[in-house]
Amino acid sequence: SKGVGQNLINYAEMKAKELDCHALRLCTGVENAGAQKFYERAGWARRSFAFKKFLKPWTKQLLNHSN
Repeated sequence: SKGVGQNLINYAEMKAKELDCHALRLCTGVENAGAQKFYERAGWARRSFAFKKFLKPWTKQLLNHSN
């Protein structure tokens, strides 16, 4: 709410341009709708889906994740 997120995005984009990068990529959780809206307003586009599968039954409980 104080512009910190936008400042970080602006800095990352500026540094990437200085380094002649062609694109940036970031990740956020599917449950984080606020961040998704923020990134879209900042000109970022959804380009992929990420998938996760817990291999040990206790891992999901240990990490306290619902996804």
